Amino acid sequence: MFIDEGLLLSYIFPLLIVNFIFVLTTRNKAMFYNMQYLYFRMKDDQVGSVNIHKKLFTQAWLDHFIKEGYTFGQETTQYVYYYRFISKLDHISNKGEVLECVFIAKRNAFDFYSEEVDREIDQILMLNNKGRNIKKIVVLQYKRYNELNDKVENEIDQIICFTNRFQYLIHITVGYFEKDNQVYFLNPKTKYANKYYYYGCQEIRKQIGLFEE
Repeated sequence: MFIDEGLLLSYIFPLLIVNFIFVLTTRNKAMFYNMQYLYFRMKDDQVGSVNIHKKLFTQAWLDHFIKEGYTFGQETTQYVYYYRFISKLDHISNKGEVLECVFIAKRNAFDFYSEEVDREIDQILMLNNKGRNIKKIVVLQYKRYNELNDKVENEIDQIICFTNRFQYLIHITVGYFEKDNQVYFLNPKTKYANKYYYYGCQEIRKQIGLFEE
């Protein structure tokens, strides 16, 4: 029996498209639910606010980033930021270079998830892309607050913890309460969403003086 190949393909091709869309949609939903699960697991396991001895948002604190190998990025009326590329994270991963950025808000109203931050990160990648294929980005973002309440906590907890195969995008907000010299961020005791979120938390602890490097 002769079957017209073109006719057969006209039936099969739409089915393949529908199947592809179904698989993609299902996979994206599974990724979303998994990220939600990992987020709430960290919330349930978090340390809470901590007292620190180091003063943040001082010139000495900002100078420390340069001493630790960060490159000064830019300073505006809204923020200042530093960045560095790390080829290997000891005891975490020896595969794939990591871009680590530190954004420090100068105004309480500044939104870390604005287009300005995205443009700065894109600019870093564009200017430093020679021989690089960056798939792992960790952004630590500091902001001052007057007091820790439910509204402030919810704002600080708006982290990004995205992963897709070998790609990672981490944003962790750190709230600094100058009057009490306290810090709050989504800081789990042991149940980290992934190893790059763990790395981000470890770097924050160093930067705020919870332990020495």
